Amino acid sequence: MSAKQGWWSFAILLVVVAVGWWFWRESDLDKLQALQTQMRDESLTPEARRALGQQFREGMRSLAPADRERFFANAFGGRMRRDLDAFFTLSPKQRLAYLDREIKQSEQRRKQFAARGSGGPPGGFGGPGGGGGSRSPAEREAARKRRLDYSSAEDRAQQAEYRRQMNERRSQLGLSPSGRG
Repeated sequence: MSAKQGWWSFAILLVVVAVGWWFWRESDLDKLQALQTQMRDESLTPEARRALGQQFREGMRSLAPADRERFFANAFGGRMRRDLDAFFTLSPKQRLAYLDREIKQSEQRRKQFAARGSGGPPGGFGGPGGGGGSRSPAEREAARKRRLDYSSAEDRAQQAEYRRQMNERRSQLGLSPSGRG
């Protein structure tokens, strides 16, 4: 093999390795999902949980806004879908008990936030430093359309029916409807 052929072989091998690494590397979203799973481990010490939380926050900051949106849509959308599927398999009596538990927890959180002197979570909508209100109307509309893309018509119908039943139960208990329905 001549020196020229050797260099070409090396260059091709280098390109193949680089392309393979690009396609097979663990994505940032996969790493964040793994961190999220690790943080749910009940046996973690508070220090270990804080360290994982810090890594998670740093990873979230490094994501592009569209990737961050996709991460939350997949993480929360999947969990919400499972929760709603489970809710709709319950008997009517079990559904009422479930709604009562959810309402009780929601009211407890609302009272905790009010005791801190705010009507909502720290940092307002979007969480601490969330900046949900700093988007332009066009950016908010584009984000709303992307969220619709991440859900199916069936998912949206289940969510609407759940909110209807939740608000109906809140009304029966003498509470105002939730703000999301």
